[in-house]
Amino acid sequence: MSLTNNRFYKDVEEAAALGWVQGDESLLRPNDPVTRQEAILTIVRAAGVVLEGGNDDLLAIFKDGEDVAVWAKLAILYALQEGWIQGMGDGKLAPRDFITRGQAAAILVRFGFKKKV
Repeated sequence: MSLTNNRFYKDVEEAAALGWVQGDESLLRPNDPVTRQEAILTIVRAAGVVLEGGNDDLLAIFKDGEDVAVWAKLAILYALQEGWIQGMGDGKLAPRDFITRGQAAAILVRFGFKKKV
């Protein structure tokens, strides 16, 4: 199947043009599941946050804080500082786990996406 035939093609193309998503090795893979760290990075970028440094001590409190990818670290730190994410309740962030709809909804509500469409 051609990527241009994908039902999300135009949306993904626009999100890429806006700098919200960048893909992996030049591939956006619109049908692949999204990890928690990918989702958080996308939301932080969409919010227009300029990421500059962060308190690494925030990651140290989580058992798997070292599992956060280098490319997602500043976004994760920002989301932690802002209270958008709080971990999994078992002392882990689970950055490489796939995000659930419930987790995504919680992050968006904490961020402030409360406007009805």
